Amino acid sequence: MILLLMAVFALLIAVGVWRRFTAVQWIWLIAGSALLLILVWALFLVFFIGPEMQRMGPPGATRGL
Repeated sequence: MILLLMAVFALLIAVGVWRRFTAVQWIWLIAGSALLLILVWALFLVFFIGPEMQRMGPPGATRGL
Protein backbone atom coordinates (compact mmCIF):
# COMPACT_ATOMS: atom_id res chain seq x y z
CA MET A 1 0.00 0.00 0.00
CA ILE A 2 2.79 2.39 0.91
CA LEU A 3 4.65 1.53 -2.29
CA LEU A 4 1.51 2.28 -4.29
CA LEU A 5 1.14 5.67 -2.62
CA MET A 6 4.81 6.43 -3.25
CA ALA A 7 4.44 5.46 -6.92
CA VAL A 8 1.41 7.74 -7.34
CA PHE A 9 3.23 10.61 -5.63
CA ALA A 10 6.30 10.05 -7.84
CA LEU A 11 4.04 10.13 -10.90
CA LEU A 12 2.53 13.43 -9.74
CA ILE A 13 5.98 14.91 -9.24
CA ALA A 14 7.06 13.71 -12.68
CA VAL A 15 4.01 15.39 -14.22
CA GLY A 16 4.85 18.58 -12.30
CA VAL A 17 8.41 18.58 -13.58
CA TRP A 18 7.23 17.81 -17.12
CA ARG A 19 4.62 20.61 -17.05
CA ARG A 20 7.10 23.01 -15.34
CA PHE A 21 4.88 23.84 -12.38
CA THR A 22 5.21 27.21 -10.69
CA ALA A 23 5.67 27.57 -6.94
CA VAL A 24 1.92 27.93 -6.32
CA GLN A 25 1.16 24.81 -8.33
CA TRP A 26 3.76 22.84 -6.32
CA ILE A 27 2.16 24.03 -3.08
CA TRP A 28 -1.27 22.86 -4.29
CA LEU A 29 0.19 19.53 -5.37
CA ILE A 30 1.85 18.88 -2.02
CA ALA A 31 -1.12 20.13 0.02
CA GLY A 32 -3.55 18.06 -2.05
CA SER A 33 -1.37 14.99 -1.65
CA ALA A 34 -1.24 15.47 2.12
CA LEU A 35 -5.02 15.89 2.35
CA LEU A 36 -5.55 12.80 0.21
CA LEU A 37 -3.19 10.79 2.41
CA ILE A 38 -5.11 11.88 5.53
CA LEU A 39 -8.39 10.88 3.86
CA VAL A 40 -7.04 7.46 2.86
CA TRP A 41 -5.71 6.90 6.39
CA ALA A 42 -9.05 7.91 7.95
CA LEU A 43 -10.95 5.53 5.65
CA PHE A 44 -8.49 2.77 6.53
CA LEU A 45 -9.08 3.40 10.24
CA VAL A 46 -12.86 3.41 9.90
CA PHE A 47 -13.32 0.41 7.63
CA PHE A 48 -10.43 -1.92 8.50
CA ILE A 49 -9.01 -1.19 11.93
CA GLY A 50 -12.25 -0.12 13.65
CA PRO A 51 -14.23 -3.33 13.04
CA GLU A 52 -11.27 -5.44 14.17
CA MET A 53 -11.03 -3.51 17.43
CA GLN A 54 -14.73 -3.99 18.15
CA ARG A 55 -14.50 -7.70 17.40
CA MET A 56 -11.47 -8.21 19.64
CA GLY A 57 -12.73 -6.12 22.56
CA PRO A 58 -10.74 -3.77 24.77
CA PRO A 59 -7.37 -4.87 26.12
CA GLY A 60 -7.56 -6.81 29.38
CA ALA A 61 -11.24 -7.68 29.09
CA THR A 62 -12.29 -11.24 29.78
CA ARG A 63 -15.16 -13.00 28.06
CA GLY A 64 -17.78 -15.12 29.72
CA LEU A 65 -18.04 -13.31 33.05
